[in-house]
Amino acid sequence: MEQSKAKIGNFHSRLLYHLNSSKPGLFLLSLASTHLSDIPNLSAAGANSLACRLTPSIDSEYLMGQANHLPVSPDGITSPVFITKALLKKINLDVKIVDCGVFQTPQIDHIKTGAIPAFTDTSQALSLDMVENLYAKGLSLGKIINSQYDYVVLAECVPGGTTTACGIFYLSGIDAFNLVSSSVVKGNHRLKEQVIKEKIGYAKNMANLSAFEKISLIGDGMQAFSLGVLNSLKNKLVILAGGTQMLAVWELLKDIGFTKNDLNLDCFRIFTTKWVASDNNGGFHKLANLVSANCEVSDFDFHESIYPGLKAYESGHIKEGVGLGAMLKLAQYAGLSHAQILQLIEKEYASLKLEGKNVK
Repeated sequence: MEQSKAKIGNFHSRLLYHLNSSKPGLFLLSLASTHLSDIPNLSAAGANSLACRLTPSIDSEYLMGQANHLPVSPDGITSPVFITKALLKKINLDVKIVDCGVFQTPQIDHIKTGAIPAFTDTSQALSLDMVENLYAKGLSLGKIINSQYDYVVLAECVPGGTTTACGIFYLSGIDAFNLVSSSVVKGNHRLKEQVIKEKIGYAKNMANLSAFEKISLIGDGMQAFSLGVLNSLKNKLVILAGGTQMLAVWELLKDIGFTKNDLNLDCFRIFTTKWVASDNNGGFHKLANLVSANCEVSDFDFHESIYPGLKAYESGHIKEGVGLGAMLKLAQYAGLSHAQILQLIEKEYASLKLEGKNVK
């Protein structure tokens, strides 16, 4: 117990030191797509299945100031990227975007991997060669990042990503069908389970699969790339920005040599939102315990917002994405009050050119 407290204190003190430094950290956003997002009602990362295909490119373009409209959910709730963008103005972070296989190439400066969306050509998500190539590119970029930055926020934008994450848990022998969170308000656990089992087969031999084999069967490009990055940043302070999807990445770390008691894992933390952690249709904390993940949860909420489209987060809409929970938590670490954070977000929200159909 004392050692655990010491490690937590060490993480906090290191993070506060970096936040108060004039040297920027890095916000690394990995974009990926999967044909699973074409399945109706599987993802709320777009108004419909076609819109889900465009979400990663539009989100990244908006984040970099090259788009003035955003994707909305089927219920008209705006993508959370505007929150991340608002808070990046107060947190000293450089931004890099990586295409890990998307339907539409973002029209901004970004890093290309040559990957394609999952489930494009075969019954498998990605070929083993492509998974290994994504991992190698992550490993290579991670080495460069390691020499340039003291801490990294590793974020994702993957419509359908909670389903691929659930598939990773299934192949790892973890029954997470009722534990994963979702951008869909009331969850869609049975649909996820049906899709996953149809894709990989009920009787498939799942014993002793490697991380690469799991991703090849049911995963996405973000997972493979992130593993490579993290393996190059073992002694760096890294925030895995997300909920269910980053728990799946954490589970995959064990398959590439990270052990449960590995002190290197003390350098890593998963940061997520209260909307994921308190989701009544999921079980974030139980799942985090099952994979032995170190997690922190932002307690920020939108109860006092004047905008119905923001208050909708309190009803289970969207919940997480594009580094949302990490940026909220970092803003709190940096000393911003709830009122200051809300003011920044509402100012950005008011500037949107296109808002959800139920937003006032």
